[in-house]
Amino acid sequence: MAGHPLAHASSCGVACSKTKQAARIVSGRIAKHVLCRISPMPKALFPHFTTGSRKRAEKLGSEFGGTFDRHKAIFIHIPKAAGTSIAFAIFGHQISHHSITHYYARNYEKASDYFKFTFVRDPLARLVSAYRYLAAGGMNSHDRDFARRYIQDRSLPQVVEQLSTDPKFLDSLHFRPQFKFVTHPQRAATLLVNYVGRVETLADDIRYVLQRLELNSHIPQLNRSTNQAPIDDIELRSLREAVYRIYEYDYELFGYPRA
Repeated sequence: MAGHPLAHASSCGVACSKTKQAARIVSGRIAKHVLCRISPMPKALFPHFTTGSRKRAEKLGSEFGGTFDRHKAIFIHIPKAAGTSIAFAIFGHQISHHSITHYYARNYEKASDYFKFTFVRDPLARLVSAYRYLAAGGMNSHDRDFARRYIQDRSLPQVVEQLSTDPKFLDSLHFRPQFKFVTHPQRAATLLVNYVGRVETLADDIRYVLQRLELNSHIPQLNRSTNQAPIDDIELRSLREAVYRIYEYDYELFGYPRA
């Protein structure tokens, strides 16, 4: 496992409480979903925004000064992991796909103090969802342009093949490994969120978040892809090993089974 982020780490660098909503981290793996106390990260690891980059960030959308301040919570919206439904249920509107390091760089003190949470998904299921979503045109012009260049008239196995050989393609928003949204590039074995829920146990996991934020809400099903490209179960089984190799760290860190 040379070069693997867990190769030099015996744990994820977080201390986790033992509650019904939390599971401990074992050998670097989150056994289920986890409520964690985050080890402090030096402020120097999160350089401040320059004026130009701050303006770009504000143009893209930043939730500080409004939504996140009101709840004293930060939601890391990982694409194709029920994030749109969660964002509307809790915040009443869409939340941008920024990584946790974006918020630390923008306001280190708030990012350190606020309750930070995210939801993850089985990597193969997430990949299929992203493929179908983009094949159907996505949600905006950027998605449509990306789909025309990389997805249109291409089968899922062809997309998986490119993901395995093209780092730039793998780092595109909807296919980016999930761990990159919740860790620091220099310390990929350390989670920077307090709570990791799973799409597979969404009802139970979102209940904890709502209780934590003292909210009474429900999760509507939004952002469902239409005109989904059919994918054969046999084809999916044949892709599982290749997908595991591409997203090995997501499988390891978030405790998803290989098969």
